[in-house]
Amino acid sequence: MQADADEIELVNTPELKLWVKWGSILNPNYLVVKGKYIFTGNIKPEDFTSLLNEKRIQWDHNIIQYEILKRPQPNMQIVHYITEAPSAFAFPTEYIEKHIRFVHDSVHYAYCSSVPHNAFPTKEGCTRGTTVFAGSVLKREGGVTAYSSFSQVQLNVSKDGADKVMDVLPTIVRKFYAELCKVVEDKANFL
Repeated sequence: MQADADEIELVNTPELKLWVKWGSILNPNYLVVKGKYIFTGNIKPEDFTSLLNEKRIQWDHNIIQYEILKRPQPNMQIVHYITEAPSAFAFPTEYIEKHIRFVHDSVHYAYCSSVPHNAFPTKEGCTRGTTVFAGSVLKREGGVTAYSSFSQVQLNVSKDGADKVMDVLPTIVRKFYAELCKVVEDKANFL
């Protein structure tokens, strides 16, 4: 995964790469974030997927609730989760998304987007967030696990506020990556 011409590179290290741009064809008003993460731990892709989804509430302290609402098909689920409020002046953010996962040629793919907001009521005390799109590609390459992701999620910031987000995003992503590396190394306690 590489940066497109209209993307701004925020992090470029051998184990972590991060790019952002403002807007997409689907929504011109939200940031698009792309990343590539390299994990040297020996972990099966299906276990890694579980750590990023169903088991995430065990280690990611920003996730305060996670539940699977429906499984319409074996590779599809409707997921409800709530993230911690970013400040004392904000509400926790609730997301209800359709997740689709599949494997092709030993590569694990995932895609999600918000379900219509009127499909489920918003939980009291929460703000409903919107995931325009999010996806990932997970594969073993050269003895490491490579995880590439892309997303466009409502962050409740204006285009002017995006500069502030871009200032803190590298720190947030590095912290998330460090936490996830520890979880991958200590996966037996989470799986």
